Amino acid sequence: QQQQQQQQQQQQQQQQQQEQQRPPVSEEKPPADHYEALGISQRATLTEVKKAYHTKCRLLHPDKNHNDPGTTARFQRVAEAYQVLSSPLKRAQYDATLVMQKACGNLGVQHDPRAAAFVQRHSAAAGREVQGLQLESRHVGNLVGKNGYQLQQLKQQSGADILVLQNQLSVYAQVLIAGTTANIQRAKQLIQACVAELTGMQAPRDGVVLLVPQQSLVKMPLVAAQFQAIFLQTGAAARFATADRIVVQGGMRVPQAVVQLQWILEWRGHLLLPNGTQMDPWTYAHFCEAAANTTGPVMREHFAILLPPADPDAAVVRHLMCFALGLVKEANDKTPLVELAIRAMQAHHAGRPVTGALVRAATSVAVHAEHSGLSIKEGAPLLCALVAIWPSAGTMVAPRFGNSPLFKTLMHTGDDIQNRESVALRARGFTAMREAVPGDFLWHSWDSLAVSEGPLAT
Repeated sequence: QQQQQQQQQQQQQQQQQQEQQRPPVSEEKPPADHYEALGISQRATLTEVKKAYHTKCRLLHPDKNHNDPGTTARFQRVAEAYQVLSSPLKRAQYDATLVMQKACGNLGVQHDPRAAAFVQRHSAAAGREVQGLQLESRHVGNLVGKNGYQLQQLKQQSGADILVLQNQLSVYAQVLIAGTTANIQRAKQLIQACVAELTGMQAPRDGVVLLVPQQSLVKMPLVAAQFQAIFLQTGAAARFATADRIVVQGGMRVPQAVVQLQWILEWRGHLLLPNGTQMDPWTYAHFCEAAANTTGPVMREHFAILLPPADPDAAVVRHLMCFALGLVKEANDKTPLVELAIRAMQAHHAGRPVTGALVRAATSVAVHAEHSGLSIKEGAPLLCALVAIWPSAGTMVAPRFGNSPLFKTLMHTGDDIQNRESVALRARGFTAMREAVPGDFLWHSWDSLAVSEGPLAT
């Protein structure tokens, strides 16, 4: 008996030691919603819901888990989830309720009567659903608009019903959107576009966003001081979207407002257009003049105020030429600037406008430096192209090209050919060419005809 008692005591001690060494069993966290109970996502199809339900039933059936007292409760939870998610109407109502609960939770409130009524009204209709969207509270005023006008416009454009929930103590506001899937996506796009315009990430349809570089941020107080004067002079409104983004909108007078801001920023700002394109000041000036489709010298003078006072460097010239000609800049990094300038000056033959920005760039220091290293024969095409556009854009040609002897010779030659008093000179030239060209009915280059002893020598 003593031996049996000792053995029993040893067994009890061993059991106690094993229980002490066994890690504590953590309490199983109950599922947050029906989807988590079945282990599926909210986008699961009805087939996936049924498959998950049958899998859970086989694992959690009470007959297979006699020793687990919590199995029955988990099995009932799965059955309840399946009852709701297997019915399209009940599932739509449940999804809308989840959206409302999430929105209220983000606002820090347990219940909102407006949200409850909104969800109940739309979740009961077939083919409609409710989704949520979160945005910063500082944007709510602009999103709703004065007397709710902006919000009504969003509802009409998207075809969805929209409810904005806001808590003064919360940094974020919650937006409930109800309707068909397509209408909800359209409403989200419109709201996100509205917020993007407010923050300067997207330019408004009637304006641009001026992107201020880091080195010019110190001039922001001077820029802010000019907002009212710019509005009085141009009618375009300017405002800060962020610390380095200025939104300018007001239709046709936006370029003039941009010029005044660029003078303060020393022409370092780039422009963001409504289509998402970013432009430097030179490309923007070309874009504005090309959009106006002007060809006369008077209108060119009008758009000349959009151009920076200093010449563009080689990189800006190349970018502008490629943009004007519709070329890919990366594929033309090795193309000589003179060749691009010639094509840009002859762009009017292909229906592309030759703007003041293009002429300034084609006669810039960067192009002139490359042109000076060419022979007369290699450099003549650019001079001829500049002579051709002289009647409409002569004031834009830089003196470094306009005062060159060869350019002046070409200008005088053109004047002489068009002069009625030079009929004898033209007749003499035609006679000399007839005498110089052999009668063999073959093509001959000009160099082979202009020999020192031939008729064209003089």
